[in-house]
Amino acid sequence: MDIIEITETDVNMYLSYLMQKECSHSYVNQTISSIKFLNEHVLHKLKLTVYVERPKKERKLPNVLSKKEVKSILASLQNR
Repeated sequence: MDIIEITETDVNMYLSYLMQKECSHSYVNQTISSIKFLNEHVLHKLKLTVYVERPKKERKLPNVLSKKEVKSILASLQNR
């Protein structure tokens, strides 16, 4: 299939596949933006309508060391 022949349905199916594959949210968002840019600015086609909702940014808690882990790290230092 030639890139010019790719339809909105093809794009939506690919994005749905990425969501099912559990790719990171930033990866899917970057993919959507890249496809839109390619379509509008490189191929000069009409504005692409993407029917997949952009995933929201993941909120992850930072890893926090326990008191025991901090003591272990400090105890292992040779140059105080």
